[in-house]
Amino acid sequence: MRRSSRLLPALALSSVICLCTVIAIATPASMRAQSAASPATAPITYQVTFPEAAHHVMQVDVTFRGVGSQPLDVRMSRSSPGRYAVSEFAKNVFLVEAYNSSNQKLTYTRPDA
Repeated sequence: MRRSSRLLPALALSSVICLCTVIAIATPASMRAQSAASPATAPITYQVTFPEAAHHVMQVDVTFRGVGSQPLDVRMSRSSPGRYAVSEFAKNVFLVEAYNSSNQKLTYTRPDA
């Protein structure tokens, strides 16, 4: 089963690379372990676009493959490499949508929101 979520954080463009890194670090190690897999078969793929770049809005489409029917726990880091300050990146996420492999909308919880 594939699960996708759409994240639209209102972050400064300089934080884009940091956000992508944060999401990659927050995924389970078993799913991060990618050999020479193509994007079509990789366990996690990201598509980053800037639909409203002037307003510092980016859209991140994340696809998780091979999840099965068990719940998927996805977290964002509260820090960035080389910086010791705690940053609440998740507070800037203002739209999350999740779909299964049949493109049916899934319910989700956001326990720290």
